[in-house]
Amino acid sequence: AGAVTDDLIKLYGDLARGGAGLLITGHIYVDQGGQCSPRQVGAYSDELVPGLARLVAAVHDHGGRIFAELSHAGSQSVMPHIEPMAPSVISNAIFTRRPREMTDTEIKEVIAAFADAARRVKAAGFDGIHIHAGNGYLISQFSSPLSNRRDDGWGGDASRRSRFFLEVYDAIRSAVGGDLPITARFGVADSMADGLHLDE
Repeated sequence: AGAVTDDLIKLYGDLARGGAGLLITGHIYVDQGGQCSPRQVGAYSDELVPGLARLVAAVHDHGGRIFAELSHAGSQSVMPHIEPMAPSVISNAIFTRRPREMTDTEIKEVIAAFADAARRVKAAGFDGIHIHAGNGYLISQFSSPLSNRRDDGWGGDASRRSRFFLEVYDAIRSAVGGDLPITARFGVADSMADGLHLDE
């Protein structure tokens, strides 16, 4: 599961050949518990690196550049075999699945999984990493007071709710070194009452 397909390689190669200068992949799951949907690409195993490298080569062959978007679905997984986990036991606002609350150990394991996935996509030749911290996936679940009701080091005030995102970034940066670009998609407002607001 999570392997790059020939069709996907052709798609990205065609986009680069058509003149796209920088491509950002669809979100790539960093561990098997973080898969969002079927046919999603993964970077949770070293065995997936050769396929990822073929994808990068297809883009580079046509003069393009490509960033790998790394993500964990959290409670937004629709995979029936996955028991979704999240900062708190709050049903997902989109898919209504009820997750279990992550332990401190599990949180640290997911942070390490982001770092391991970053190491793999760097080895595959990606030109940069894009952290998916928006759209209701796990990082944004930690950032939002709607989905993060914890009162420990990972939740409560805005600073503690931001900790997971910042530690994911730090772990990725440590894994790939100082030269590889890292960008992020970050949700700054939930557009819902009692949610994350722009001023925060």
